[in-house]
Amino acid sequence: MNKPSPPKSICYLQKIILIFTVIFSAVAARSVVRAEEKAPIQGLAADLAFHFKCSTSDTELLAITIEKFLQERGFRVLNKARLAKENNINFPYTLNIIGIDAQNRIFNILGFPSVKDNFSLGFNSPPPTRHDTQLEDSTIDFVNNKLQCKVRQVSRGENTAELNFMYTPLVEMTRGWFKQAEELKRQAP
Repeated sequence: MNKPSPPKSICYLQKIILIFTVIFSAVAARSVVRAEEKAPIQGLAADLAFHFKCSTSDTELLAITIEKFLQERGFRVLNKARLAKENNINFPYTLNIIGIDAQNRIFNILGFPSVKDNFSLGFNSPPPTRHDTQLEDSTIDFVNNKLQCKVRQVSRGENTAELNFMYTPLVEMTRGWFKQAEELKRQAP
């Protein structure tokens, strides 16, 4: 028996999500070569990045708790993995929460199907880096204590103002995900 085809809007969203995921990965790469200079420059570094392992297998409960944490700190939140699941779209992550605030600071939390109960978190602010130590420390504390997960491989990066050319498209792309999610919700029956 043949499975019915998903609506064209879902196929379109699936393609867009895949394209944006690839673009995000490329923008976040650690080194870039400017064509006009043909010399490597430092790529964007996360203000805060770490991996964490959780003993719970309830990814949805983790997602809800993470979303609440970000929203309480003024971040607009999108759970791309949940949106994909609700729309029967194949998605490469078990968890993918994006948060952006009025200052264009971005959280990106990913869960990987190949490494069960392991996640990564990245937090970026517009260059030049101005660490929000309180937010960064409270994020680590939240993951350790509220989520009861084990944080490892913590790094804190620095970006110069020169790298703003890489950050601006990242902000535009992130805001675009929210617009696409709203459009998908409007098209839902």
